[in-house]
Amino acid sequence: MSLGSRLGVAVSTCALVLSLAACGSEEEGSPVRGFEPNAEAGQPPAQAGNDDDDDDRAATLRIPEAFDAETGWIAEDDEGRPLKRFHPAPEAGALVFADVDKYDKITGLVARDARTGEQRWTSEVFEFPGKEEVEGARGRVLVTKGGDGKEYAVLAATGKEGGDGVNKSTDLTQLAVFDTATSGEGVAPVRLIDIPERAIEYRTQGDGRVLVNIQGSTAVVDVATGDFTVYEHKGSELDPPKPCIEETRNCDQRRSVMGDTGKGPLVQGRDVFWVAGGWISTDVIPEGATYRGSVTGSQTFGSPDGAVAIASWPTVEEENITQRVLAAHDMATGKPLAATKCETSGAAMMSTPPGPMTRSVDGRYLFGATLVLDLETGKGHCFTATDERERLEVSSVDSQGGSAATAYGEGGGNAGVTIDLNTGKATALPEGTEVPSYIGADYAVVEAAKWTFVYPRA
Repeated sequence: MSLGSRLGVAVSTCALVLSLAACGSEEEGSPVRGFEPNAEAGQPPAQAGNDDDDDDRAATLRIPEAFDAETGWIAEDDEGRPLKRFHPAPEAGALVFADVDKYDKITGLVARDARTGEQRWTSEVFEFPGKEEVEGARGRVLVTKGGDGKEYAVLAATGKEGGDGVNKSTDLTQLAVFDTATSGEGVAPVRLIDIPERAIEYRTQGDGRVLVNIQGSTAVVDVATGDFTVYEHKGSELDPPKPCIEETRNCDQRRSVMGDTGKGPLVQGRDVFWVAGGWISTDVIPEGATYRGSVTGSQTFGSPDGAVAIASWPTVEEENITQRVLAAHDMATGKPLAATKCETSGAAMMSTPPGPMTRSVDGRYLFGATLVLDLETGKGHCFTATDERERLEVSSVDSQGGSAATAYGEGGGNAGVTIDLNTGKATALPEGTEVPSYIGADYAVVEAAKWTFVYPRA
């Protein structure tokens, strides 16, 4: 549905969220060019959905000008209810949404054209494994590009199968795999993948592999073929490529599978990580880091694409236990590709970055939470709080080399900012400006209140 003509805005390439304009000099303290809000804009659409006039809903938003307000659209179903949990499908030029019931349980998928909002396809109603409600049964949606060159949307759920008054039911995790390039209504999955275990967590890589974490093991699933391998965490096939004993501590403990290279899983041990049959982190320590500090050791957070792994390291300054080196590593060799130092505190020492990392559309940047790593320059920026600046949460990075972030203050309020990724300098946006949650090659997604708005580039 059209959002009307009053939603225009823009963004700059050097700074962030949405622009195609070249970087130029700005007056000290002024917002990055292209992020000035629409003068007619008001507050976020808290009442969205109560008015059938899309133009009125659109007029309540302040957004960047780099996108076409004339053809922007609101993600809603045929009954005017908001579509939730968007998942970009860049190969298909689509956004995949979860179709949920009144209990917020996923019943299927809906794909819309990212530029026009036109419906591409809907899935058939998904029958969850069994009738017994268990943790994770509401489902997860994942999007990944398979080794066959096709892009897939995956609906994953855990449940129970079988069972009667005599026989017990058994755990079942099911992955329904859909081709994002399909069309039509009530589309059936191209394949169903059954794993006879209960899923605790799902991880997806952009290379067609989905990791299903189950108790004491991990299943690595190839969604293009339906094949999967279950790795027991204590099994010999996950052993490090060389012995790992430091002082009286065996580093080959507390194993978990964090990613997969296609030639072997990426494994986290105690203070050390490695690729089975490949390299180990003690041989690929970034400059300024050590593999084990006095409090915590090195830790990997997995890979967004199967090509680059993210890791956190103690620094060589033993007295500075709150500082970490955050780095990107080549999954094939372990070689550090980019790194930066970051101040952390408390639990964040063990969980930085605290959320999943994303690769920008052009492949140059890895970002998530307070971290941005530049794979082209080998450098990065950390936006944890300092004495002068609030903590900044990076929400999106423009394919032209900019980013968008949200600054969180002690009071819990937030304000939109732009960040020049060449310098790391952050500038506050005018009050009320909406920051995109995602920026694709030619569109941006803005989430405001319970609604999702999508704007093509102008």
